[in-house]
Amino acid sequence: MDDPQLRKCIEQVKHGQMSSFSYVIEKYQKLALNIALPIVKSQEDAEEVVQDAFVKIYRFIHQYNGESRFSSWLYKIVYNTALTRMNTNAKQWIRDQDVKQELLNLGDTDELNSSLDAPIKAELLEQAMGQLSDSDRLLVTLHYFGEKSLSEIAEITDWKTSKCKVKLMRARQKLKEILYHRRDDLL
Repeated sequence: MDDPQLRKCIEQVKHGQMSSFSYVIEKYQKLALNIALPIVKSQEDAEEVVQDAFVKIYRFIHQYNGESRFSSWLYKIVYNTALTRMNTNAKQWIRDQDVKQELLNLGDTDELNSSLDAPIKAELLEQAMGQLSDSDRLLVTLHYFGEKSLSEIAEITDWKTSKCKVKLMRARQKLKEILYHRRDDLL
């Protein structure tokens, strides 16, 4: 674990200092929401999933043994909590709001770079993300927004690393194609 403050907070929570858990929530809440959203398909449900997941994380933090990254352990709990919720409640998906420049670059051409400003590119990315399947959106979210490696994504999703690699490659290709075609509509 490369975050000394996180390590300290986890130890404090393990020893009953509930107030230290606020650091964990602040650090991971936004990314946890980005994992839950594509699965449960509703902002309200995603917020409830994240809240439920953080309650589970707090209750079972003593089981975290440091063998994997804390964020991977946390995201797996969020992922499984969202899957449980999805199986009982299907509502409309709300698109991700975060933008990562690396994703925007998938569809960039010189024409796109020169003719569109950042907010329009961000809207293009949001629309493109909305056209991906739930599993593709999840992979893109974990990899780009959560900065997770393929092995960490495999651990979170219980997929093989090779499957994650292939699916992420295909998701990037789909995003590139969607962004390229949307660009034609705007130029």
